[in-house]
Amino acid sequence: MKTIHEEARDIPVRDEVDVLVVGAGPAGIMAAQSAALVKGTKVMLLDSRGYLGGNMTIGLPLLGFLGRKGNEIIKGLPLRFVERLRERGQATHHRACPLHVSLTMVDPEGTKRLAWEIMEECGVKVLLYVFAADVIMENGKCKGVVIESKKGREAILAKSVVDCTGDGDILYRCGAEMLYGNDEGIAQPPTLMFSMRGVDSRRLRDAVADHPDIYDIDYIPNEFFRPMDNCTFVGFRNQIRQAREAGYRLPVERTIFMTGMAEQKESADVVLMDPPRSGSDEAFMSSVIALSPKRVVYISCNPETLARDLKYFTSHGYRAEGAWPFDMFPMTEEIETVVGLR
Repeated sequence: MKTIHEEARDIPVRDEVDVLVVGAGPAGIMAAQSAALVKGTKVMLLDSRGYLGGNMTIGLPLLGFLGRKGNEIIKGLPLRFVERLRERGQATHHRACPLHVSLTMVDPEGTKRLAWEIMEECGVKVLLYVFAADVIMENGKCKGVVIESKKGREAILAKSVVDCTGDGDILYRCGAEMLYGNDEGIAQPPTLMFSMRGVDSRRLRDAVADHPDIYDIDYIPNEFFRPMDNCTFVGFRNQIRQAREAGYRLPVERTIFMTGMAEQKESADVVLMDPPRSGSDEAFMSSVIALSPKRVVYISCNPETLARDLKYFTSHGYRAEGAWPFDMFPMTEEIETVVGLR
């Protein structure tokens, strides 16, 4: 492999803390909160993304709050986090599952917001959009990390560093042994995930229960899903096989569907819309109105479709409180217009 020589240089020390937590997913949030509860402890939390929550914010349910006997086995800070979400209507109850032991659905955006609130309550200093590029070692001990961001390379020194990256990045850079993949060196592929609104999950559950010959489910009898208010379907191998026979190139053998939060009658304080030049459609706008948001922020690059869609919102009780043009592309004749609706 071709290499280049990087000259040695001094880099600024951005901060010095007692506890540095790298990775702001579920483990990182709990670690930072726990450390900050010790009076006088200066704690910093880093993440490469622009929000807190990690894998709790991608639509997956939380697993493991219940044991196989149905008793609650996870308590403390994680349980309190879910309870605070539930108080806001942003988490379901813990439900036993024969495949995953237990499932708890959470609202991704609500999770991000609550995590930030907790960090503020505890006095944790949060640094986002930074990547932990290296570690600072002294006599075999990790004394901090080197970060990369828009400001360049900086150092953060810490008495204790907690690796919550999910991949063991900090441990690996400290010299810990790392095993990759299976016996053939193949790792689990990434999962493509997305969320959909406007799905009649009741009809979906009934269809799965009524037609096991069509909707094949791994491990769990189809009838199990009929009464469930939130559930996870793992399987649909027949559908994938038929899609392949029809000419679709699908690199997986099965897929997963999860339902749950829609049953909680979700609501929103603010909805931001940024449709294409063709504007939105009634199906999407009606789903926005169903959320009963206090405010809708409509971002448009086409005055014609903007005017058309605003008529729909005003006919459903909203009124425009103002419009603000932004010349984001001065080399063109186009502008972006942001309209606030209440």
